[in-house]
Amino acid sequence: MYPNMKTATSSFAGGWTVEIAFPLREKNGIGGLLSGREDWERFDPNLGTRYWLVDFSRAEHPFFTSNASLFAQLCPSIQASQPTLLGADQWSCYWEWVWQAVGGHRYMLNPGTFGFLQFATKSSESLCGNIEFP
Repeated sequence: MYPNMKTATSSFAGGWTVEIAFPLREKNGIGGLLSGREDWERFDPNLGTRYWLVDFSRAEHPFFTSNASLFAQLCPSIQASQPTLLGADQWSCYWEWVWQAVGGHRYMLNPGTFGFLQFATKSSESLCGNIEFP
């Protein structure tokens, strides 16, 4: 877990929620999300930033090896029994979980498809809508 991070989860009929508190600034010698460069102040929600583009995703590989020849043997057999595996070659033999659709490509690191994270100052603030379809 990220140092100084706090989390809370809750489940309910038909879904779940998560609350995550990442440190923005360095504390006790451990950097925060905005501790990289001086000009990162412009991303600080305490200074008026309302939205971040963010991607929470996970990639899981069914095995780890530096021997590329094993992919040709193992990946097709794994994919036969677990069809959600993205592919059977060494570049796509893994699963991805994302919190929003990332488009028709086979890799999740595409900033153009990241979701919006909204910082609200009060609970009555209107929700961020899709800027393409408000």
